[in-house]
Formats: sequence, structure tokens, C-alpha cells
Amino acid sequence: MSLMDKSDLFFHDYSIAPLFVQENYLHVKPVAAGGDMKKHLMLLSRAADSICDGDLVDNQIRSKQNWSLLPTQAIYASVLPGELMRGYMTQFPSFPSWLGKHSSTGKHDRIVQDLSLHMSLRTYSSKRTVNMDYLSHIRDALVRPLTSQGVEGAQHVIKLMDTYYLMKEDFENIMEVSSWGGKPSAFSKLDPKVKAAFTRAYNKEAHLTPYSLQVVKTSRLSTGPALDSEYSEEFQEDDTQSEKEQDAVETDAMI
Repeated sequence: MSLMDKSDLFFHDYSIAPLFVQENYLHVKPVAAGGDMKKHLMLLSRAADSICDGDLVDNQIRSKQNWSLLPTQAIYASVLPGELMRGYMTQFPSFPSWLGKHSSTGKHDRIVQDLSLHMSLRTYSSKRTVNMDYLSHIRDALVRPLTSQGVEGAQHVIKLMDTYYLMKEDFENIMEVSSWGGKPSAFSKLDPKVKAAFTRAYNKEAHLTPYSLQVVKTSRLSTGPALDSEYSEEFQEDDTQSEKEQDAVETDAMI
């Protein structure tokens, strides 16, 4: 295949093609290495550098809408890595895992944003500060009483949650966001009886928050019903006035 033919393959779907290259180039045994591990690693390094350059070009395209750089991205993100790692794959091609990780990143970002808003009256901190400095300590402060004291520590945890204006959903989100490397959270290791007692104790009490727990939807102002009511009132007034005039004519003794 010529250089242009290889570049044209990139344009079948230029959004996802670089992701497939990045996901699967590590599973290729290049012919140019000839079985030499050192040459193999050098080719991997050069392919990784080319993929990084392609990602920089993609960032310029997306941020500045400079779509004329797409052929350049095709060379860096697809043609060069494919030429360097030309050989055979050791496994079936994998779907890009970046898509799932990007979705999880967006979800966690929204969770941290909600937590920073809920705790803002106590922490006066930004989303980044809450994520980097607060979450791990709050997680330990919430789980430690339940671990050491069992059911008796539930009230201490609830008091701490009320101090920072945290809801039960915030408690679960903190455990999810502050877990690293797919490891189970400390709360998941607790005795189920302690978890159930904590949930019952929390639901038994009323918890005041300085923010609304429901989204208030403002209804659109419609002029149709208002105009209809005005017209109906005018018609009723006209009918009443005509009835009075008719009664006056019938009861007039001069006619």
C-alpha cells in the first residue's frame, strides 16, 4: 500500500481510529525487530512518541477547529505507528478502553463537584481542593467509628455528616470516588449488620441542608389561557348587560 492509501484508511473514522491504534499497538510483534527484544522496545518507544504527537495535533484540531491538520494527524496517529509496528498481533484486537475511562472520569468529576457544593459552607474550598485534600480524610473519619465501635459509632458518623451537610448519597459517593485501583472501599468490608444499623439510624432522623434536594422546574408563561379567560369575562359582561337591557325594555311602562 502507498502512503496515501494508508492515510485514507484513517479517514474511515478519524475519531476512533487513533484510539484503536493506541489500544492495540502493544500487542503486535513487529517484523522489523526480528525477535530482538531491544529492537522491539525501541520500535514501541518510537510508535508511542508518534501516537503522542498525533494526540497533540488532535488537541489543536478540536480546540481551535483547525481541521486542515487532519492529514497530519493521520500520519502521526495511524500511518507511522502502523509502519513501525508492522507485523502480526498476538491476540484479537481490543475495543478502546479510553471510552469507558472517559465516561467514568466525567461521572467522578460531577460527583466531586456536588460534594464541593454541599460542603462549601464548611470547607470554603474548590473542587480540586476537596478532591486532593479532603476526600481521603473524610472517608477515614466516616468509616473509622463504624469499624472500631460498630453500631455504637453510627451516631458519631451521622453527626459528622450533618456538620458537613452530607447526605446518604454523598456518603456512598465518597466511598466510590476515594477508592483507588479498583480496590474495594473500606465501607464494603464492614459487617452487614453495622451497615444496616447505620442506614436505619440515618433514615430515622431529619437532616437539614442549606441547599435544595430537588430541582425546581419553572413553568413557561403561557398567554393562551389568560387571553381566553379575559375574553370569557368580556363575553359574560356583555351577556349580563344585554339581559339587563332586555329586562328594562320589557318592564318599561311607557312602551
